[in-house]
Amino acid sequence: MPDHRIPSGLHLTFLADQLGAGAGGGRFTTGFLQSLLADAGALQQVERLSILVTQRESVVSLGSLPDKVRVLRRPFPSRLRQTILAGAFGRTLPRSDVVHGPFYYMFPGQAARSVVTLHDLSMFDERFHPSEKRQSQIVSITASVFRADAVICDSDAILAECLRHWPGVAGKFTRVYLGTAAVSNRGPASSWQHGMTARPYILTVGTIEPRKNYEGLLTAYEALLNELGDVAPDFVVAGRAGWMCESSVHKLATLEASGRVHWFRGATDEQLACLYEGAEVFTYLSVYEGFGYPPFEAACTGIPMVLSNLSSVGEIWRDHACCVDPTNVAEIVNAWRWALNLDKGERAAVVERQAKRATEFSWRRCVQSYLDLYERLAHDDR
Repeated sequence: MPDHRIPSGLHLTFLADQLGAGAGGGRFTTGFLQSLLADAGALQQVERLSILVTQRESVVSLGSLPDKVRVLRRPFPSRLRQTILAGAFGRTLPRSDVVHGPFYYMFPGQAARSVVTLHDLSMFDERFHPSEKRQSQIVSITASVFRADAVICDSDAILAECLRHWPGVAGKFTRVYLGTAAVSNRGPASSWQHGMTARPYILTVGTIEPRKNYEGLLTAYEALLNELGDVAPDFVVAGRAGWMCESSVHKLATLEASGRVHWFRGATDEQLACLYEGAEVFTYLSVYEGFGYPPFEAACTGIPMVLSNLSSVGEIWRDHACCVDPTNVAEIVNAWRWALNLDKGERAAVVERQAKRATEFSWRRCVQSYLDLYERLAHDDR
């Protein structure tokens, strides 16, 4: 990417709610801002950047901020975002060329143009969220789609869903893949990991919720354990309990009591990095994803992966990693056996192919794509 662009005089307001959150839109917000602030060439395209914080997020992770960047701390309850008070609040914000809501929502205000990012549309599927939560999210997101001048989808799968739900505003939608980076804070195994298991283990990462397919994962692991017995690898889960997951949590706790499954409910970044480093195989069998960060983390660590062939995970990884039907237990077990039995040369070839794919999704590319969009919107005379 060129680093010698002429400053455009762009005034950008960026809504930084969820900053520092460990998943989804929060990871995007943090990664995007860190990358923009660290890239002198990209930052040169912005004359003024206002980082709007309406909740209690800390900006410490962004480091020292240049003079052209300011943090606007303007408390506003999220429950009032769909009321007329949100419009009044927006009019108190500084004028800008573009306001960007990176997590489904932006405040209507004094921006000439507005952008919103949609990370997934899982709320439209009754299997994935409680009914009351689903309906409120659908109302909120639909309002954002119609209010925004541009809507960014983070995969072709999400773009196709948007076009199906809102065909009348198809011209607003565009796909920009998110940026990724390897898990940071990597270091020697901590005392919490010592003695966990002397066996090789299969690792999966993600909140325990319906679309992550833990029922299928655990059923497949039980089948592998029944087949291989004592020589079977252990199974490690890193992820907190979420919603609509009582059956999965019960099954996970039962298997954990056997000593062959290990559940880390609140792993830190350092602990997660250690889990990736020690894994024999990484698996991610979600039935629905907007983008999916964990496979990129595993690919950058150098672990053979067995992934879902559905949604954005299949879209991104199908030709670059082992992807299977996440509802087919036999297919999952066969793929795990394949990954566990790779010889040294085969394993090296597999992880090299995965790592090469991961490098195509850089933060620099993502940030520049967004800056190009901001420029087009700011200079649109409609």
